[in-house]
Amino acid sequence: MSGQAPDRRLQRLDFLREASWSAMVLIATVAAMAGLTALSWFTISATSRASAQVRTATVAANAYSHTHDVLEVVAAAAFGYVLEPTTAKRDQLLRGTATLDLALARLGRLGSAGRVPSAAAERRSITTLNADDARLDAAVDVIDSPPLNGATVNVTANQGRVEPVLTRMLAIVHREAAAHQRVASRSLRTSQATDRRASIVVVITGVLCLAITWTVLRMLRLRRRLAQIHGREIARLSDAALRDSLTGLRNHRCFQEDIRRSLASDSALHALLVDMDGLKAVNDGLGHQVGDERICQLAAALSAACTGIEANAYRIGGDEFAIIAAGRIHRPERVAENVHDKLRSIGCGQVTATIGIATAAPDMSADELLRRADKALIVGKPTRSGTRSYSRALEDAPGNAETERAELLAIIDDPAAIAPVFQPIVDLRNGEVIGHEALSRFPGAAWRNPQEWFQLAHAHDLAIDLEAAAVRAALEAPGRPSVPAVNLNISPKVLLSARDHIGLPADLSAITIEVTEDALVTEGPDLELALLELRTRGARIAVDDAGAGYAGFAQLVRVRPDVIKLDRSLIAGVDADPLKAAVVKAFVQFAESAEAVVCAEGIETAAELVTITGLGVDAGQGYLLGRPTAGGAVGPAPVLALAGIEVEAAETADGNVVPLRRAASG
Repeated sequence: MSGQAPDRRLQRLDFLREASWSAMVLIATVAAMAGLTALSWFTISATSRASAQVRTATVAANAYSHTHDVLEVVAAAAFGYVLEPTTAKRDQLLRGTATLDLALARLGRLGSAGRVPSAAAERRSITTLNADDARLDAAVDVIDSPPLNGATVNVTANQGRVEPVLTRMLAIVHREAAAHQRVASRSLRTSQATDRRASIVVVITGVLCLAITWTVLRMLRLRRRLAQIHGREIARLSDAALRDSLTGLRNHRCFQEDIRRSLASDSALHALLVDMDGLKAVNDGLGHQVGDERICQLAAALSAACTGIEANAYRIGGDEFAIIAAGRIHRPERVAENVHDKLRSIGCGQVTATIGIATAAPDMSADELLRRADKALIVGKPTRSGTRSYSRALEDAPGNAETERAELLAIIDDPAAIAPVFQPIVDLRNGEVIGHEALSRFPGAAWRNPQEWFQLAHAHDLAIDLEAAAVRAALEAPGRPSVPAVNLNISPKVLLSARDHIGLPADLSAITIEVTEDALVTEGPDLELALLELRTRGARIAVDDAGAGYAGFAQLVRVRPDVIKLDRSLIAGVDADPLKAAVVKAFVQFAESAEAVVCAEGIETAAELVTITGLGVDAGQGYLLGRPTAGGAVGPAPVLALAGIEVEAAETADGNVVPLRRAASG
């Protein structure tokens, strides 16, 4: 999970970088749009002003051009009247002057309406035109007033007055018309230039609108991405709140919620509480990092055991786990067996698991279901790799420290409370029984198995007393087999602190001391010194549970055991597993170099026997070769025949069968 954090941070940085860039683009685009809007307003205003100037100048120019034309008509009429002073010519002159009055009046209206530029020169021109028009009217009136017979005299007399007036008026009108024409042309060019700028502004504005649209769409997409990231983050945080950070399993809070929700829908729910055994020894001997690795391995075993079935695994405490299995799983014990099998296949070292199982009854509360599972776990706790299912009988089983200690003391004080049994160890090369492993039974306290009692004795600091009682019972058993070698299992704690107080004889030449492989890791040099001292007294040393994943060949090299006893997990199914066979072969080769004997424990099938015999294993032990009994075992010749070993045997006086020879079949 920690590897996901940098990815999430990178995603956030990428998103923030993209969002910042989009925001800057949007701000720049909006600012540009604001500038272009202002520029567009000024452009439109300039265009409007230029267009108005064009219209005004054009109207004025047209008015002056019209006035110029009228003046030319008046001048022509006056000249014609001078040449031919007739009534028709006079009327033509009068009509011309009347039209001139209208044209000048129009110029005056244009000026008064403000559509003609109000420059001083133009005002003076209009004033001059109006004055000349008055003089022209006066001259025309003089021409019109006398009788026709005196018209020539009048016209001639006033021609000097009319001609200069008309000439001056024509010049003024021509000048002003040209000026307004120039203004109209200039304004038209200005309007056209403004239109071009306006077109450019429109194009730029369109581009910016597209940019804004693109940016807005991008921001909407970023918003959707933000919503997705937010949703994923919420989901991740919600899941993280219900997950154990070390193992990735669901945590205690999720366990409580799931078990209550499951009980509401499935009254036949199974609850399995799993407790790790041996974790403290790992933490103290190998460090907490290795302890965390063991926790993760157990979590992996739980997850693997739940794969393919309706079950979920949880970590509810430091070394406490749980499984919720659906009621459709009829045998929750199979789930527990899967957990133990996965642990053995993974190889968790000396760390094992105790599992308590309880099945919910109708209308049972979650608290009651967990109480029952916890009760089964407490009863089964002293057994490593043990499983206990809840039953009503467990309510009467001892569960408090005072009761447990009292029962242990009762067993220790009563020699008859421990019944030793002996399981044969067979030499697979010739079928000879070369020894027996002494095992303890507690017939008066059958609610716990023997391993549970020894584990409980360690918990109550009574291990020395109970193991001493077990050793005495084994060595003093009246029906003890006559075969000299007896294998005794003695815990490392007792070997290190009280090996002289458990009843071992001074001469140990007929005794093999078995120590588990995990002790070689956890106890180290101190245990090696204790084993060396036992060797000096004649004892043979056997390493039990070899290959269970606790130690390696380096530890075996340091101890140099006389016997290497292969763990049951390595022998089970060895006939169908080439990897297990390769490991067994490696132990055989190591033992040949170390001059040690390899003994296979837990042989239960003929196929396993055939395989390990072919691999060169020296000795064997298991239900196929002989079950633990009070008097030891009879000859294993019929079983060895399954492996191609033929043994001729003879019965001795004490009832044991002793092999006489071995013949290889076929």
